[in-house]
Amino acid sequence: MHRVAKEVKVLVLTTSTATEIAYRVASKLNVPIEVLVTHYFPNGQIEVVPPKSNTHVDEVCLFQSFPDRVNDRLIELLLALQAVRILKPRHLTIVLPYLPYTRSDKPVSTGALLPFSAIAHLIEQPCMTRLVTAELHVPQLAVAFRCPVVEIDTMPMFAQYLRQSDLGSVVVVSPDLGGAKRAERLAAELHVPVAVMRKIRHGNVKESIEILGQVKGKCAVIVDDEVNSGESLISAAKLTLSAGATSAIAVAVHPLFTLEAIHRIEQSPLQHVLVSDSVPLTSVATNKIEVLSLTEILAEMLH
Repeated sequence: MHRVAKEVKVLVLTTSTATEIAYRVASKLNVPIEVLVTHYFPNGQIEVVPPKSNTHVDEVCLFQSFPDRVNDRLIELLLALQAVRILKPRHLTIVLPYLPYTRSDKPVSTGALLPFSAIAHLIEQPCMTRLVTAELHVPQLAVAFRCPVVEIDTMPMFAQYLRQSDLGSVVVVSPDLGGAKRAERLAAELHVPVAVMRKIRHGNVKESIEILGQVKGKCAVIVDDEVNSGESLISAAKLTLSAGATSAIAVAVHPLFTLEAIHRIEQSPLQHVLVSDSVPLTSVATNKIEVLSLTEILAEMLH
């Protein structure tokens, strides 16, 4: 007697890197979910086991995150995409809340190529319907993909949290000229003014030197797409305070903290740092960092 494969309209698949957010989204959507198993071998190679589901699937939503070892996680994603083919879905949505290499929008070395374009070509699959991500460093990077790229807007989520906080008079600050549009989006949600910083670079760390706009007597909300070492945000906070701001808060969508960053933020004049769960945090040894979940936004967009 042959087993009849049941039909599933939408199936959420995730690697172990994104289980928390994938489970929350699947619960919101009331759809089944399966965690793909990744095996690690002594020679450094990995294997992603195909899904166990005996199903005919209309659409697969594959979640992957990049909490560490970005290049290893990219290989894991490629193998996961290969494993998904066994289901032969009509549609494939890849959900990467944080998309790595997006800050590589300009070559660092003379004559070097842009790694993001190569990564986009690797990720794209014949049945790929769309890619869902949050807060690209440069929105124009989406053209590297042939399929539609849906960039979810996280600024309303952060604005809602800030509106519920007792901050007094607020100004949204961009730590560089390139992030001015992002600051304008958050400021529009809060109905407050914008200030922009002009910088010079010292090695790998950007140091703010001038503020274009008025911050005196206001709470400065410094917004960026990601936080890594924390030094740029802290430098920006110190400059706003020296210019007369009453307090400084940071909003950074992607929390890519180095080991030293948490301690650095704890000792800094920043009152709070708001981040999303686009990258899972294993532990945060400071009450200054607040994590807001993308669950509602992703579920609404995938519905």
